[in-house]
Amino acid sequence: MILQMINCCECFWFDFINWTCLWTLVTAVATIGIGVIAYIQLEKYNNTAIADFALKFKNDFYNNCKTKDLLMLFEFNLLKFCQDKKEDNDKLTHDYFDVIENDLKKYKHIENLLNEKRKNYNSDEIDDNILGHYEDLGLFLKKGIISIDFIYIGFDYHIEKIYENDAIKDYIKEIRTQDIENEDIYAEFDYLYKRIQEYKITIYNKDIGKNPKCAKTYIKRGDAKIKLEQKVSACIDYRKALELGNSEANERIEKYCK
Repeated sequence: MILQMINCCECFWFDFINWTCLWTLVTAVATIGIGVIAYIQLEKYNNTAIADFALKFKNDFYNNCKTKDLLMLFEFNLLKFCQDKKEDNDKLTHDYFDVIENDLKKYKHIENLLNEKRKNYNSDEIDDNILGHYEDLGLFLKKGIISIDFIYIGFDYHIEKIYENDAIKDYIKEIRTQDIENEDIYAEFDYLYKRIQEYKITIYNKDIGKNPKCAKTYIKRGDAKIKLEQKVSACIDYRKALELGNSEANERIEKYCK
């Protein structure tokens, strides 16, 4: 009788343990499932928040009246970098950008589109309305906050125009000369420009893979490589474009490949 009772207790105990283990397992699986769902929802929220942030950044940038004016002026090379020595200190300069008024008159449509009729802009205005934003974009890209494809689609044209503008080059060179201890000033802008060229090359690689006889694509890829100082590889692309019958390649071969 006692042995039967012991056997019954053991069976009950084992059944209890089995059910407890099963319940624990079910609870654990449910908890993991809830965690996964929460993670997916959080990711969706984060992606939405990032997309909203990126779109707002773009809209704020292009809707700024002064930014729009400066982008137009730089695009048509209607600004020149100037300096004046400060009276109280010969080592310090007053940096500004003059509007080239004689040239502006040749572009009546641009003159009519300007929100302000200005003779010059100080360097702080250039930083606050253009270069500072491009520095931010470079940092956002580096941190993974904004994607390169978003930047390429939304900003590529003007980033190239500004980065390659002679007045901007002169200004950045002077700023770096003045502040020797901070030679990496506008480093994020440099990074942004180079990443865009790298991204373009990946696009052209795919295009050439689909249509290897399109000479124009070889020229475009060569141009991007030149901007990254990949001269040898760029010249291979230019010669390939010439071989495919595109005469535009001749000028580039003369300039970069001799």
